[in-house]
Amino acid sequence: MTRLSYLIVSSLIFAGEIRAGSAECLVTPGNVYGAVGGSAEIAWNYDLGGNDLALISWEHLDASGLRSLILSVDPDGAVIHGKDFPHATFAAPATLTLNPMRATDEGDVICSIFTTNGDRMSDSVPVIIVPPDDQKEFETTIKIADIEIECGIRISIDSDETIMIEVPVESNSGAPMEVNTFQKCGGGLDYNIGTEITKGSGICTFETFAACDGFKEGLVTIKATVKHPAFVDAKEDTCSYILAGGSHDEMP
Repeated sequence: MTRLSYLIVSSLIFAGEIRAGSAECLVTPGNVYGAVGGSAEIAWNYDLGGNDLALISWEHLDASGLRSLILSVDPDGAVIHGKDFPHATFAAPATLTLNPMRATDEGDVICSIFTTNGDRMSDSVPVIIVPPDDQKEFETTIKIADIEIECGIRISIDSDETIMIEVPVESNSGAPMEVNTFQKCGGGLDYNIGTEITKGSGICTFETFAACDGFKEGLVTIKATVKHPAFVDAKEDTCSYILAGGSHDEMP
């Protein structure tokens, strides 16, 4: 596919001369959150309705309304890069990767898929660049009957108690974050208590028994992790307590 071929097809997009037919998008991405220097993988999947692929193109629409080519690829895998997107790569069937991300990547990414019989599928997704501090630090809280238990103090909790775990989440961008909580009794493995996906700021709550199966006395550690989609590493926090009858000397 030559640059001229791309420009011809692109002109049809703007003119609205290609209408969608039997081809359809099967998977479309949600909002993309990224940080400068990080990476973002934006994936689509499609059904060509029995037709042959002619071209896949991605374009960028910035806040001023300027529309520019990110990347296009033909059925033979020949790729054309837009001049401002040398950091864009393609993987089949229709995945665009931006790595490393730039501040100028913020805007809408438009994916257009063309078939040889003139069908076109088009979908757009916002790309939001977040600051390095968009994922805030947090502290895990354990409560019994709405009474907060201070982490790290040498107290005992009865093994038949039910505990409430609160994990505060804060993000200025409103990015969806994955919150996981784990319970570790003695030298055992981490047991996943639960998972929540939250947007923006709020408090995620989880409930579990103070004791583990077969473990009634000793040190118990609760761990919470919060994963922001723009960053590789999740932030984590822990809170420990002693089950009734456990040795306080086990406390770190």
